[in-house]
Amino acid sequence: MRGTARCGNGIHEMMNAVRDEKAALRREIFAARAAMPFDRREAADAAITEAVLALPEYKAAKQILCYVSMPHEISTKALLGAVLRSGKTLGLPVCDTARHEMQFYRLDAVSELRAG
Repeated sequence: MRGTARCGNGIHEMMNAVRDEKAALRREIFAARAAMPFDRREAADAAITEAVLALPEYKAAKQILCYVSMPHEISTKALLGAVLRSGKTLGLPVCDTARHEMQFYRLDAVSELRAG
């Protein structure tokens, strides 16, 4: 039995629905985070960082890919510092929006970070 499978518009509709749901969830989470008092956000960020550092996958990894957080996101500042102090290789994404590409670059010190 031979034939050709085709993806109809159903798959695109499903992908669009998932994209829309994710966008709505992000807005909801960002709004909830923005409504939190600053000290509570800092405590939540610290708890998340501690949880990541305690993961067996983190402990076993030699290389870590992370991101530099934006103000509305969970702060990664403490996590980046911990990764660098641990001696693990830290890679951060740099997005080329014109080419729709993302590349990862090694960061050896937080002082190397530049805006943009």
